[in-house]
Amino acid sequence: MVLWLFVLSWMTHRATTTVRRWMTVVATLVLVPTFSCADALRSVIVVGGLLLLLFRPTLTVPRVIASAATTVAAASLGIYLTHFGVLPLSALGFPPVAVVAMTIAVGIGTTWVIESLWRTAARWRRRRTVDARAGTPAAPRRHVPFDDPGRRSRGHLIAA
Repeated sequence: MVLWLFVLSWMTHRATTTVRRWMTVVATLVLVPTFSCADALRSVIVVGGLLLLLFRPTLTVPRVIASAATTVAAASLGIYLTHFGVLPLSALGFPPVAVVAMTIAVGIGTTWVIESLWRTAARWRRRRTVDARAGTPAAPRRHVPFDDPGRRSRGHLIAA
């Protein structure tokens, strides 16, 4: 059911020649209204967006808008995953614009927290790797006596 979205996106990305662009236009005009026929406005927005991507792949915008768009784009997965928790605010009487703004803010905040945790974990892992390469153990090891039955001879452990 959603495969057409992937195919249409792939076609849009690969449309580098005039023939491919026009084939993608035809596919867009056929597929989008077919699969989102319940909402005509949605179809118009999707078709318009895809046609804009096809014929104007780069746009010059002010730096402030580019920065904001980059932040929202980078947090799009976080926004998608957290919007279900923010949507009930609309049932409490919050205006739709406020709910959308809160959804975007919560998604950006969640993405920032998760990325900070990943960076901290990566730094910790790098530190442990550097310590191990330098010959100093990253964590204190338990002393294993030489008469341990798990040792074959001095300095060699038998694999368990």
